[in-house]
Amino acid sequence: MANWIRIETRQPTAGPFDLPWLPLVDMVENFNWLRITAQGMWTPFPGVALTCRPDGYGGFQLANSALVLANCPMGALIGKFGGSSAHAEPAKVADGQAADDEAVATSSVFAIGSHCVLKLPTKPHGPLFIGFNLHSRPIEINNLTITVEGTTLGTT
Repeated sequence: MANWIRIETRQPTAGPFDLPWLPLVDMVENFNWLRITAQGMWTPFPGVALTCRPDGYGGFQLANSALVLANCPMGALIGKFGGSSAHAEPAKVADGQAADDEAVATSSVFAIGSHCVLKLPTKPHGPLFIGFNLHSRPIEINNLTITVEGTTLGTT
């Protein structure tokens, strides 16, 4: 059984969110697995009565060009390692493939949703950013809590 150690708990300010990415953790070291959990609610299109939770809104179809990560529900919580908070189009992990060490370390976007567990590369990496699976901004955050935990498994 994994012994998860809390790295960060963050509650972004309620209101308009107009950044492509929000820095969450500057550097993740000393762990080879990461667990990210989230809860909350936001409105992807302010003024429209449509709310999302971390797993997004699967019933609302948009063209893949409107989404940061194709085949992930609109408005879902997403993440990436490395790069910049202003870089709106990081590399994407190919559909149906797991994010390997190199992909995670080179700003590949991955779905977080309400619960995400991923294996980390062997080299230290960061920062960890979170965002929403939709290019248009602002997104109106009602409430959001994100917890990041780490553990080390399978090493001797």
